[in-house]
Amino acid sequence: MSPEAILLAEQNGGLWHEHDDYPLAQWQAAVSSDDTRLGYWDWVLTNIEMQTGISPVKPLFDQIEDPMGDEEKSANSGGVFIRDEF
Repeated sequence: MSPEAILLAEQNGGLWHEHDDYPLAQWQAAVSSDDTRLGYWDWVLTNIEMQTGISPVKPLFDQIEDPMGDEEKSANSGGVFIRDEF
């Protein structure tokens, strides 16, 4: 799952909830008809980006302080840092 999809899920009640505009049944139908192989929250994120032309979470990622500093930032193409705590 992408970091953006994780953030989107957290903004909408967590991983086990669903987005108000994208019912779980709609994603399940897309999977069943082989229209997507994305997980639910990545599928929601992709649909929002396709319909609006913008990322619903990109502005939030721009506000995250880079723990590696400016010198290391150019080496990290994504600029996003997620720590696995599972």
